[in-house]
Amino acid sequence: MDIIQKLNTAIKNLKTTAEFSTSCGDTFVEEDFNKIEWIQADKTWSTSNPYSEITWSTLDAEMTRIQTEYEGVGAIQRKREKEYPSIQDQLDMQYWDKENDTTTWADAIAKVKTENPK
Repeated sequence: MDIIQKLNTAIKNLKTTAEFSTSCGDTFVEEDFNKIEWIQADKTWSTSNPYSEITWSTLDAEMTRIQTEYEGVGAIQRKREKEYPSIQDQLDMQYWDKENDTTTWADAIAKVKTENPK
């Protein structure tokens, strides 16, 4: 997950209505946090953070949580997603399983889950 995506997600998780703009490189440190431009109540932009719930420490903790999730269960989910048959193929399998009293679809899904355990 790239730093901009992680930063945007973390800020929105902490304050869904936050409007902000930032530019950073491959890393994000407290110095970058202090350069975020926030939209103020009067609709102007400023580096003055109007959201008490978004501090450097809360943002850093949320970005760490997001990255941990992404690398953990999220990685397994992304791998499974690539290996599952397409939705069209799954629907076709389900139709023919019902017609032929077979378990092709359940077997295909179970195989992916067994090969990629949580």
